Amino acid sequence: MSTSSDFEIELDTAASAWLDSHPGDEPRVIVYQVHRCCGGARICDVQVRQQSRRDDISTYATAVMKDGTRIASDPRAAARLPSRFA
Repeated sequence: MSTSSDFEIELDTAASAWLDSHPGDEPRVIVYQVHRCCGGARICDVQVRQQSRRDDISTYATAVMKDGTRIASDPRAAARLPSRFA
């Protein structure tokens, strides 16, 4: 992942606590999933999680926070998020 940022994130207390309780060297990943329920409605789900081996983050948007934590965002999620969010 490059060191330049495509978007900026400011952490609140809850987000900082989550990152502290889930240490790791790999970037965190923002993923976007769409599911259909039995009635045909779309359920859109955005999650922040640790990177898995299945994630190909080469095309993901990136952010590096002040503490050095790296975030990679699924392009589908990045298209729906503002360039700066807290």
